[in-house]
Order: sequence, then C-alpha cells, then structure tokens
Amino acid sequence: AEVVFRAPGTVPVASPTPVTTPATTSATRTSQLPTPPEPGRNGHLTWPGNENGWTVVLTSYPKTTGRAAALSTASSAAKGLTGVGILDSSGFSSLQPGYLVVFAGVYASQSDAEAAVPTARQAGFRGAYTRQIAR
Repeated sequence: AEVVFRAPGTVPVASPTPVTTPATTSATRTSQLPTPPEPGRNGHLTWPGNENGWTVVLTSYPKTTGRAAALSTASSAAKGLTGVGILDSSGFSSLQPGYLVVFAGVYASQSDAEAAVPTARQAGFRGAYTRQIAR
C-alpha cells in the first residue's frame, strides 16, 4: 500500500484498462495497466497500486526540498503531456530512494515508453528518459 503522492484534491487514477499482449502459446496474457488520462489533470496521477511497468521520467527533485518544484513541474507538464504524475522513488526497488520523480505515462513495455520520449523532449523535457518502475 505505497501511495506516492497525496495532497488535498488529489485526482484518482483512471480505472484499469486491460492491455493484451501475445504469448508464446495460443493463449493471451492480459496486463492490467491503466490508460493514461487526458491532458489537463494537473499532474496528479499516482502510479497504479501494486503494478510494475515503464514510464518516461521527465525530471526528479530531492524529496526533502523538492515538493513545490515537483508539483509545479507536474502541473506544467500536464498541460501538454498525458499521464503526468509524481512518485516517491523510495517506494520502488527500481529507483534510487529519496527523490520525487515527475513522470509521464504508464506503459506495459520499454518499447512503448521509448516511443513516448520524443514527445516529452519536444514538450521541453530535453533530458527525458525511460525507466522501469518496479516495487
């Protein structure tokens, strides 16, 4: 039960939408990753509970001093990018602890996240890169 960002007026995560990927057998596997919300959600998306996936990291700030900057960056990014939010890196084994990470998108694969990097860079986040998010 790791909640990354909670503030008054936090926008809830959109309902999960199944993402079907082909398996090596005739059966298919369904991964429950939500569809990112539309722009304008003020950057308050939280990472889906108990889900691993990939995202585009826009920037990060030290957790001890960067809350205001992270909120401002996320709000600005949400005006042009979808699925923008903030997560606390300390709750994820795949990230270095102690940072507030401003991210864009929740993706089922690295290639899907990589495809979104150029859009993030065009939106002014020149250092945007993909990162696996795992608990």
